[in-house]
Amino acid sequence: AALNIQRSFRGHTGRSYASETRACLESKRRRQQAAIDIQRAWRGYKQKQVYQFTVDQAVQIQSVARGMIVRDQLGRDHAAATDIQSAWRGKSAVNAYKKYYAARTIQAAWRGKFAHIEYMVYLAEILAATLIQSAWRGFVAHTDYILTMSDIVVAQKMARRLLACKKITSMRNKRAALNIQRSFRGHTGRSYARDVRAYLENKRRRQQAAIDIQRTWRGYNQKQVYQFTVDQVVQIQSVA
Repeated sequence: AALNIQRSFRGHTGRSYASETRACLESKRRRQQAAIDIQRAWRGYKQKQVYQFTVDQAVQIQSVARGMIVRDQLGRDHAAATDIQSAWRGKSAVNAYKKYYAARTIQAAWRGKFAHIEYMVYLAEILAATLIQSAWRGFVAHTDYILTMSDIVVAQKMARRLLACKKITSMRNKRAALNIQRSFRGHTGRSYARDVRAYLENKRRRQQAAIDIQRTWRGYNQKQVYQFTVDQVVQIQSVA
């Protein structure tokens, strides 16, 4: 039994040592491979940097040499070009000044006329907007007054009916009073719902009518401004 125990312990110890040895060798091999990969990447990066620096220096030297050659050629051509340009610029300046003076005169006349047109259009828009707003506010105030009076009449009617129902309730038994209250509440709810629907529909129609009026007026105003502008342009062109 002691020999078996010793054999088992020695086998376990040997296997553990072998496993640790293999793990250590594998870890050492991986570290060496990682170091080799890092060195390879670093050397490639350094060689690329040296190559790029060499190419950049060669390009700069070539650009300097080509610039010197071009500047020498341009120096000989610049003197002749300067004489030709000075004569041409003098002639062009005289012609440009004549055109500029004529254009300034036409532009001054046109801007004055256009400013007057814009001012008249602005006054027309303000007057039209004031009239539309005044009419719309009067319509809204009148409609609100009618709706308010209608609400007051409905409230008074409901209050009178409620007082009448209370008087009837005091004269009849509980069963009859419950039937009357049920009927009255249903009628009141239906009347109130009908009045609310009518009020919302009337409000929607007023808003839609206001939108239609504003759309029609703006389209008409823009057509008048466009027609007036076209007529003025035609007159100015005929005069010019």
